This record gives sequence, C-alpha cells and structure tokens, in this order.
Amino acid sequence: MFAVLILSQIIFFGGMLACIVIKPAGLGANDGVSYYGTYAQTIVPYIFALAGSSLAGLYAVNKFIRASGFNYVKLIMLTIFVLAIGVILTPYDYNRLFSNLHELFGTLTFILQGVLSIRLVFFVLKDRTNMLLILIELIGGLMSAYYLNPKQGLLIQGQMIFQLGFGLILIRSSALLSKSPEKIKA
Repeated sequence: MFAVLILSQIIFFGGMLACIVIKPAGLGANDGVSYYGTYAQTIVPYIFALAGSSLAGLYAVNKFIRASGFNYVKLIMLTIFVLAIGVILTPYDYNRLFSNLHELFGTLTFILQGVLSIRLVFFVLKDRTNMLLILIELIGGLMSAYYLNPKQGLLIQGQMIFQLGFGLILIRSSALLSKSPEKIKA
C-alpha cells in the first residue's frame, strides 16, 4: 500500500508539473488545477493527474482494507475517485451548470480529504508528525478557500499545498499502520 500511495502522489504531482510546463500561465490564472482541464494541450496530463492518482489511491486503500477492516477509508477514497471524474467531466468554463457542478465536486473532494486526514491524524494514530502535516493541509485549504473567487490569487498554489499535506498524511499513516496494526482504532 505504501508504495502505491507514493505512486499516486507521483502521478498527481507529475501530471500537474507536465501541465505547468506546457502552459505556465495557469500558475497566475487563479483557476486552480482545473485551468488545465480546459485546454487541449494539457487535458491528457490533467486527466492523468486527477483520475490516475485517485485510482492509485483507491487501489492502495482497497488492498489495505482487506486486511484491516477500515471500510470508511475505502468509501471515502471511492467517493474521491468518483468526484475526481466529476471534476474532469465538468469543465468550469463550459457553462454555468458545469461551473457549479465542477465547484461542488471539487469542494466535496477537499472536504472528504480533510475529513479523512482528521480521522487518521486525531482519532486513529495520534502521531505528532501527522499533526504537523495536517497543518500543511490546513494552510493549503485556507489558501484555496480564500482564493476561490477572486480574479487574481494563489488558488493552484493553495490546492497543491493541500494535496501535498493530504498525500503525505496518507503515506505516513499507511506506513505506521502497516508496521503497527494494533494502532488501528477504526
């Protein structure tokens, strides 16, 4: 599970890096990672980043669930995957309905990721390093919320910081739980 979760983060950040290299204007557009889902040049790495990382995360969690009984984690990761597909299929610039659905899917994704992180950090493991990592996630989440509507801002940067915190929490938690399954207090 640990290796596949690392792979999921490589897929996400690698795909996003490819998007940024292809179209660096997205860093200042304040449309977040979704900016890259609206251009033919970046659609493939964008889909790879969102769907690929979510699918790899779901695969990793599914293997772990069989051994641990962490069913709510599987449900959350499955929902995140479905929401990622929803984000991909509803480009925010197509029309008002797609824009609203896109924002809803994206917001729900962030909320579920935050809920899972809180559950793992404060109720399952109570690990100090993870508590520091959740601060990274929180900073990214606050940045993302603040820059969601302004024309100028740091939305993509906030989203990437949030995803970094979330990914590191998943990776660290999986490593800790695989070493000490008795810590599981699902």
